[in-house]
Amino acid sequence: MGANPKNCSESQLRKVGVEIHCPHTFKLQCVKCGQIWSPNIPSRGSRLHNGYWKCPNGCNG
Repeated sequence: MGANPKNCSESQLRKVGVEIHCPHTFKLQCVKCGQIWSPNIPSRGSRLHNGYWKCPNGCNG
Protein backbone atom coordinates (compact mmCIF):
# COMPACT_ATOMS: atom_id res chain seq x y z
CA MET A 1 0.00 0.00 0.00
CA GLY A 2 2.85 2.36 0.72
CA ALA A 3 0.83 4.91 2.68
CA ASN A 4 1.80 5.95 6.17
CA PRO A 5 -0.80 7.66 8.34
CA LYS A 6 0.52 10.93 9.76
CA ASN A 7 -1.55 10.43 12.91
CA CYS A 8 -3.91 7.86 14.37
CA SER A 9 -7.11 9.67 13.47
CA GLU A 10 -9.97 7.63 12.06
CA SER A 11 -9.72 9.30 8.66
CA GLN A 12 -5.96 8.68 8.35
CA LEU A 13 -6.30 5.04 9.41
CA ARG A 14 -9.19 4.48 7.01
CA LYS A 15 -6.88 5.46 4.14
CA VAL A 16 -4.69 2.43 4.94
CA GLY A 17 -7.59 0.03 5.47
CA VAL A 18 -7.74 0.15 9.27
CA GLU A 19 -10.46 1.11 11.72
CA ILE A 20 -10.26 1.81 15.42
CA HIS A 21 -11.95 -1.20 17.00
CA CYS A 22 -11.81 0.11 20.58
CA PRO A 23 -10.69 3.68 21.25
CA HIS A 24 -10.30 3.08 25.00
CA THR A 25 -7.71 0.32 24.60
CA PHE A 26 -6.56 1.50 21.15
CA LYS A 27 -7.27 -1.77 19.38
CA LEU A 28 -7.20 -1.60 15.61
CA GLN A 29 -9.09 -3.71 13.08
CA CYS A 30 -8.23 -4.52 9.47
CA VAL A 31 -11.06 -3.63 7.12
CA LYS A 32 -10.08 -6.41 4.68
CA CYS A 33 -9.72 -9.48 6.92
CA GLY A 34 -11.19 -8.37 10.25
CA GLN A 35 -8.02 -9.06 12.27
CA ILE A 36 -7.93 -7.11 15.55
CA TRP A 37 -4.65 -6.09 17.18
CA SER A 38 -3.28 -3.74 19.74
CA PRO A 39 -0.07 -1.98 18.76
CA ASN A 40 2.59 -1.58 21.43
CA ILE A 41 1.80 1.67 23.18
CA PRO A 42 4.97 3.61 24.06
CA SER A 43 5.44 5.45 27.31
CA ARG A 44 3.92 8.90 27.65
CA GLY A 45 5.22 11.46 25.20
CA SER A 46 6.64 8.87 22.81
CA ARG A 47 5.41 8.23 19.31
CA LEU A 48 3.76 5.04 18.12
CA HIS A 49 6.22 2.64 16.47
CA ASN A 50 6.63 2.80 12.72
CA GLY A 51 4.08 0.54 11.05
CA TYR A 52 1.77 0.30 14.08
CA TRP A 53 -1.14 0.40 11.63
CA LYS A 54 -0.05 -2.62 9.56
CA CYS A 55 -2.32 -5.65 9.75
CA PRO A 56 -0.57 -8.68 11.32
CA ASN A 57 -1.84 -10.72 8.34
CA GLY A 58 -0.11 -8.39 5.86
CA CYS A 59 -3.27 -7.08 4.21
CA ASN A 60 -2.07 -3.48 4.13
CA GLY A 61 1.68 -3.86 4.61
